[in-house]
Amino acid sequence: MIRLCYIFYKLHTRTVVVISGLLEFDIIRLCFKS
Repeated sequence: MIRLCYIFYKLHTRTVVVISGLLEFDIIRLCFKS
């Protein structure tokens, strides 16, 4: 059970990192456009 929670936590943090990275990329692109 604990291992399952650990795997879920790892996947969740990785997803958050990917999403924030994509958002950051969009913000940089918008800055270059304007």
